[in-house]
Amino acid sequence: MLRIEELEAALPAITPWRVAAGRSVDWAALEAALGTALPSDFRSLAEAYPVLVVDDFLMVSSPTPGAEALWGSARREDEILQDLYEMGDTEGYVPFPQPGA
Repeated sequence: MLRIEELEAALPAITPWRVAAGRSVDWAALEAALGTALPSDFRSLAEAYPVLVVDDFLMVSSPTPGAEALWGSARREDEILQDLYEMGDTEGYVPFPQPGA
């Protein structure tokens, strides 16, 4: 697991967007909306950064404090991952929730 400080050392250009006081995400509400717990490293990243974009290539979205249930329900309905799964383009990974669940 990569700590935020290690990520910032590897990508120092992201540090101006860090929220020093944290973002106060309601993790209980979000995890209830998703139906699963989230990894601690994602939670740390989401508390420190509202969104992380690396070189216009990789984007890691984070929940908005106060809108956790909405963010969680939108993630459960992500059709892009489902489409990739159905085309066989997920390298064996299955989107959550699993198809039919």
